[in-house]
Amino acid sequence: MNIDKFWTMIDYSKNQSDHGTNQQSEKLAEVLHKLEPQELIDFNNIYYQLHAKACTFNLWGAAYVINGGCSDDGFHYFRSWLISQGKDIFEVRQSRIFGRTGTD
Repeated sequence: MNIDKFWTMIDYSKNQSDHGTNQQSEKLAEVLHKLEPQELIDFNNIYYQLHAKACTFNLWGAAYVINGGCSDDGFHYFRSWLISQGKDIFEVRQSRIFGRTGTD
């Protein structure tokens, strides 16, 4: 699996739900159940790479302001939510928070 297929599955799950995270999770689980074991491993690896990429003080600060506070667990959930919004939203986060270069 490559990152484009990962984002396609995220977008599909989002588009097939009423944009509620519980329903989106169910739709994504349906898609993941159809994958071969190696594809599941690849999906997991891509997810955690993106999760780690989003682990920055600038994003944590944004999450703090947006949520009126942000614990360790809250920041973990925020990054998961950010990924669930799809590639466009995830990448906009970089350009808006870090500037056009996408660096801290």
